Amino acid sequence: MTEVFWSDEKDRSFDDFYSRVKDAYTDLTFRNIKYGQESKSIIYTTKYDKAENTFTVELKPAQQGIEIFYTIDNSQPTLNSLNYKDPIKIVNTTNLRVGAFLNKNSISKEIQLSFSFHKALNAKLTLINKYEEQYRANGDNGILDGLRGTLNFRDGLWQGYEGKDFEAIIDLEKNIEISEVSPRFILNTNSWIFFPEYVEISLSEDGQNFTELKKIVNDIPQKNPDIITKDFTAKFENLNARYIKVKAKNIGKCPVWHPGVGGKTWLFIDEIIVN
Repeated sequence: MTEVFWSDEKDRSFDDFYSRVKDAYTDLTFRNIKYGQESKSIIYTTKYDKAENTFTVELKPAQQGIEIFYTIDNSQPTLNSLNYKDPIKIVNTTNLRVGAFLNKNSISKEIQLSFSFHKALNAKLTLINKYEEQYRANGDNGILDGLRGTLNFRDGLWQGYEGKDFEAIIDLEKNIEISEVSPRFILNTNSWIFFPEYVEISLSEDGQNFTELKKIVNDIPQKNPDIITKDFTAKFENLNARYIKVKAKNIGKCPVWHPGVGGKTWLFIDEIIVN
């Protein structure tokens, strides 16, 4: 704004202006003044290779001068951590933590990517009800992509359903032995997000006749000021199945104690882990 108000239009140059902005970062850092970032500090992409059963993570600085450091042992990234140079290969269940550093100082909140390898990874998923587009995770198969969501429901890894149930069928393409199915949900009542009333999980060999129904009733009070996640886990006695049906019952409307009483409630689901 000051550039526009205090300069003549014919003399303006964005490149010159941006160069002076970057010079100001050094001065602000020296004075220990905290300043906002131009954009996201780091842009990341993940790709799963089914044939090799590996993930590849690519990281790019979104601002000039940023250095990227990361850890795969769940420790906080520092300047002594691994310095990102080449795409990272993830070959087993891992918590990847990534930090952005400018002028040797940590900037912005770190990125955390939790990778889970399981039997339904990248399997075919048929959704009975459609998610809301603004909370689509990575699309239809976003809850079978091996990435676990954080406590931030806006992190792009959660699927959101407003005022309706979650229901889906997983096709593993062949009969395999199953001992556990575990979908994760998040509670954030300040954002009208509630745990499901209950979750039903059943198995089938033909996709038509589902048996071994397990019903997991929510046992955590919905009236909770904290943001928490819960795995609604069903355990089976090493049964063979090709299809898995998962249904989560949305409570529907905000309860009387909630500021949004009567309004539609949200249901947010993360990765469905199958072992």
